[in-house]
Amino acid sequence: MFLHALDVTKRKIQNRSDAKVSSFKASSFNVYRPGQLRNQHIMTRPPKPVPVDSNSLYICASPLTSNTKFHWSLIHVDHSGRATAHQWTSVDKHDMTGPEEYAMEVLSQGPMTRWAGTVILGYYKVSEYPVTTLEEFTNLCQCIFPESYETAQANRDHGITCRTWVLEILIGLGLSESRVKQIEDSVIARSTELGNEYLNAFLWRREFEAGRVFEV
Repeated sequence: MFLHALDVTKRKIQNRSDAKVSSFKASSFNVYRPGQLRNQHIMTRPPKPVPVDSNSLYICASPLTSNTKFHWSLIHVDHSGRATAHQWTSVDKHDMTGPEEYAMEVLSQGPMTRWAGTVILGYYKVSEYPVTTLEEFTNLCQCIFPESYETAQANRDHGITCRTWVLEILIGLGLSESRVKQIEDSVIARSTELGNEYLNAFLWRREFEAGRVFEV
């Protein structure tokens, strides 16, 4: 009788131990996936509209794989406030290693704090932008890099990037090379600060104010 009771007690202890191990494994699984939860914490918030001025041009910077590298694009706003996005980007959005091209997209809701699923670090208004119509601006965008090499790496080897595409457009609009260099340095410095801020928000599940507007 005593042995039977002892055996039952052992089984109860073992069951409790197994339950604790299972509970620990489950909680450990959640602990080791913080990045996904934090990313979800930041990324699932609905994007908000960003107020911009009509007859203006903005450089748009969004984070890439490093907090010191960014994707550069341009937001053209016409006299009526209609916004369009312009960028040098991959032909195949599922293959970032292939050829690239100029792409234009109408922003029906205007610039937002998030675009195409990516947080926008900042919008930089070009203070010396000479007002151009959308047709004139699109024609300029199309002729900056009229052709792409077969791979993105080949483009990089020849100085063709989203950043140099944006800078060449500013020069094509009549800004001096020295002024364009100032704008480039300003965008890189501020976006690096914002990239670090975004990284910390990502890691610690803090609020990040996306889509801030600056003037350069």
